[in-house]
Amino acid sequence: MRVVGVVLLPAGAGGTILGGLLVEKLRLNIRQIFRIQIGMSCLLAVGCALFLLICDTSKFAGVTVPYNAFRSSLIFCIWACIRVFQIYIVLY
Repeated sequence: MRVVGVVLLPAGAGGTILGGLLVEKLRLNIRQIFRIQIGMSCLLAVGCALFLLICDTSKFAGVTVPYNAFRSSLIFCIWACIRVFQIYIVLY
């Protein structure tokens, strides 16, 4: 879940700075700022709806797929990690 923070933190800071610059350069009043905010919120709602309608749901253990389906892939993943570590030790 650290990736979420890496993406959201700069995006939030960038949006705040960009919004401040936009308001300052265009000399927007409160009504204009509110209209832009409502327009962007509507655009976001449409984008989220399209995302939910178009994109497939991901496999999520215990939510969309039972845990049993992931046991064999988990064992394979652990085995592959051990093999990579062994190869790394042999090379160095």
